[in-house]
Formats: sequence, C-alpha cells, structure tokens
Amino acid sequence: MKRKTVSHDHREKYSSFKEKNSAHVSVATEEVDEGFELKKECKCYHCSSTGQFRSNCTQLKQSEGTAFVNWIISAPYNDLISPYTVIGEVIGFKEPVLRNTGTTVGIASRNRRRPEMLTGEQIWVQQTFDEKPIYLPLAEVELEGKIGKLKTKAAVVYNEADKGKYLLGNCTAAFLGKDRKRLLFPKSYVL
Repeated sequence: MKRKTVSHDHREKYSSFKEKNSAHVSVATEEVDEGFELKKECKCYHCSSTGQFRSNCTQLKQSEGTAFVNWIISAPYNDLISPYTVIGEVIGFKEPVLRNTGTTVGIASRNRRRPEMLTGEQIWVQQTFDEKPIYLPLAEVELEGKIGKLKTKAAVVYNEADKGKYLLGNCTAAFLGKDRKRLLFPKSYVL
C-alpha cells in the first residue's frame, strides 16, 4: 500500500486563525507598550495635586504648626504623683507614702532613722541606668495608717537620694493583701 504524500503549507492551513487573532494581539501589545512608555506624574499623597510631594505640600505647611518632640511641661513633681500618695505615720512621723510597683522592698529615708533600727542586713540595689549595683542597709520600719500597724523591713537610702517619701514595696503590699491594698491606695486606671 502506498501512501499519498500531500504537501501543503502550514501557513495557509492556519491563516484564518492568525487573521482572527492578529488584530487582538496587536491592540493588546500597543496598550501595554503605551502604558510602559508613559511616566506616572508625581502626586502629593495628602492633597492629590500633581507636581509636588507630600514633604513639600503647601496645604500641610499652612495647617501644621510647630511639633514638639520630648516637650517637657513645667509641672511640680508632687502634682504628678499626689493622686497615688497617702499620708501615713512612718516611725511616728507623718510622711507621704507612695506605692512603688518597681521595688521589691520598701525604701525609707535616712533622716528619721535611729541606729538601733538597722538590722545589720544589707541589700544590693541596681536601678535601670546604674552601671553597678550599690548596697543599702535594711532597717525595721513601723507603718501606721488606714492599714493599721505594720512592722516591715525597708532599705535606707542616702541623704542625696531622699525624696521625702516612704516608698512601699511589692513585698509589703503583698503582705497587706488585696482588701487592705484598696483601703490604702484606690484603684486607678491608666491609659
């Protein structure tokens, strides 16, 4: 059996398909080429005007005033912490008592402490910005106020670091319990 060999040109066979799709392909490539050739105009993100950036926006320069960074207001130190202090008796002297959540033990000033109150124990203290820890002597301190009478240990600070307040530490506050803590220091909400 012999086969017939038919020679035909593939271009002719598929010419109708090419004609149908060639118009579509050429239009699509022209659109893409036009999109790539055009440059996008600069536009301000604030006012949407062309030809300027947000950093040079005239509307922002007119509406914004001077911004303060790390602006320190002149408020007395006592006004800022007065809502968190109560007046109590520390070793028989009336003194403001401040609940300090950053200390483990209470911190008392050296001014009204007698040598016999010192226990002979010492505690190492290192604050956030100190390079090395320092040691402070411990003393027995008697507190009296809305909480009743309480004897606790407190670190005695040097005269230079004395702020004139007794700082109530976490150990003493835990000893007082939740009910007595509310009597001494009202609940505060911080945003």
